[in-house]
Amino acid sequence: MTNKTNKGEEMSKATKLLQTQHDVLADVINWLDTNKFSNTKIRESVDLVLNHSDFYEIKQIQEDKDFLNSENKKELRELRREEKRA
Repeated sequence: MTNKTNKGEEMSKATKLLQTQHDVLADVINWLDTNKFSNTKIRESVDLVLNHSDFYEIKQIQEDKDFLNSENKKELRELRREEKRA
């Protein structure tokens, strides 16, 4: 049980790190666009990393694991529906 808990915590930490990195790259894209660096090599590189990485797939896997481990799956299902509507 402890081994599974550690793996779950590690996955959660990795997902949080990826989310932070994703958010920072999104901020960089916004800054580049705002400061008229839209047509630059660095903008293209950041965009490639931001939009063509495995971030969304990893995030979905983590959310699926959270869902499976949830004690109240009905509540979690309703929260996801609300997120999709927003």
